[in-house]
Amino acid sequence: MQEILARNLQDARGLGAPPLLTTQREALSLYRAILRHSLLYTWDNEAGQPWRDVIRQSARAEFEAVRPQRDPETIARLLVTGRDCLQQAAEKFDAKRKSLLMAATIGQRPP
Repeated sequence: MQEILARNLQDARGLGAPPLLTTQREALSLYRAILRHSLLYTWDNEAGQPWRDVIRQSARAEFEAVRPQRDPETIARLLVTGRDCLQQAAEKFDAKRKSLLMAATIGQRPP
């Protein structure tokens, strides 16, 4: 049994991606998640720009600013922080949307 496991693990090691690709894949996944989440923001800011575009430009600038970073610990910390910020923004967006829907449904009920 151990011989079979050792053989399969040895084969799997040859197929695995280098750790750098995993980090790149995580960063790309986070960037895509931010782009998908930005689609929810359909209104304009005070300057008349759609928030969707502002969020996308900001995300692009942040990712480009840390592109030369090579320290794995720093990259991991940035990815965790980015995911956390995205999750917090999504939760706040959902809470606000639910409160607006509740206010709209209460306002539409006959007295």
